[in-house]
Amino acid sequence: MFIVVVFPETEEVELIPDNWLLESQNKALWPPFRSLAAISKAVRDKLKPDLMTWESFRIRVLYRCETYEEGHRKAKLAEETSDLQTEEELEDGQKKTRKRRRPVQWTSSDEDSDGDSIKQIPSSAAKAARPLPPPRPTPPPRPQPPPRPQPPSVPTPPSSLVHSSGDRQQQRQQQDPLMTTGASRRSSGASEIGATVTPRAILKAVCEVQVMAKTFLEQQELQNKLLHQILRKIGDTSTAEDFTLPENLQLPLGSIIEVENIEEQLQQPDFKASLENYLSKIGGSDLKEVARRIMTNVFSHEVALKFNWAGKVGWKGNGEVKRAFNNLALCASITKSAMKSVKNASQKDVHKEVMLWLRGASDRNGGRKRREREN
Repeated sequence: MFIVVVFPETEEVELIPDNWLLESQNKALWPPFRSLAAISKAVRDKLKPDLMTWESFRIRVLYRCETYEEGHRKAKLAEETSDLQTEEELEDGQKKTRKRRRPVQWTSSDEDSDGDSIKQIPSSAAKAARPLPPPRPTPPPRPQPPPRPQPPSVPTPPSSLVHSSGDRQQQRQQQDPLMTTGASRRSSGASEIGATVTPRAILKAVCEVQVMAKTFLEQQELQNKLLHQILRKIGDTSTAEDFTLPENLQLPLGSIIEVENIEEQLQQPDFKASLENYLSKIGGSDLKEVARRIMTNVFSHEVALKFNWAGKVGWKGNGEVKRAFNNLALCASITKSAMKSVKNASQKDVHKEVMLWLRGASDRNGGRKRREREN
């Protein structure tokens, strides 16, 4: 809900959201923004008041409206007539006539002069910094500056809005037509209103700069961490690796002679590196599958039957002495390839899976069923 109110001190009409109205219904909060565009946006969005920084001013409620557009119309109607009555007064049949004063309008030096819709700031907000001198009669009008095709004279702002000079800096306000409460309304002239720079305002500006600087440093630190992670990944990635089989090597090995030949070739560093790179890319979903796939690619079924881990007599081999696999150079290369393929895999884990694969060689290709028939 939006409320059309009048500020008794300056008789200015404003549209505010209902959450700016205090419980006493005769005071309202007003934001400390210098930008008129920011104030207009705050009214439209029903910005939640900050009790620490917003000032309260005495007001009188004229109308209550459900929508922002309806509030526009009511506020404009109230400004264009001298009969500023509340809804309750209208219902009681009372009529109270006030002398209408042209509201003082604030502009921001950083706003465009293209006639954007800007909200009027009540003059009460301009004097919130410190007590003001008592009001005095309005001086006679003075001629308007020639660059503006405005009426020949404009009224001087009420003395209640004029700040004493001395230690306060005068701020020149932009002389442009303003749009208030969503409808076009030309200003009758331009006025220069002094803006007080208080220690509290300076402290607030310094705090805002510190918050922005802290946010910037946090973002920069996060970006640096991401950059370091990317560089580490790039550095860990092996480049120009050959994942093809070495020349003159055919897998799987089909005989003991081929196993002996590959043992000799593994003494050559280039051959060993090429074979390990090839085996590490065979892959699998886990260590068990990786070890099984590597062993199946390296050994044929006939050769696998002639090996076990330690070279002892196999209880499934009818007393046949088998060759030891754990002392071969090929065993070391297979172990290294499996550890490279599976992250955090240990040598012990790889040896366990290879041992189980060799132990089950006699059960594969129908070996278990054949033994069951013989027994």
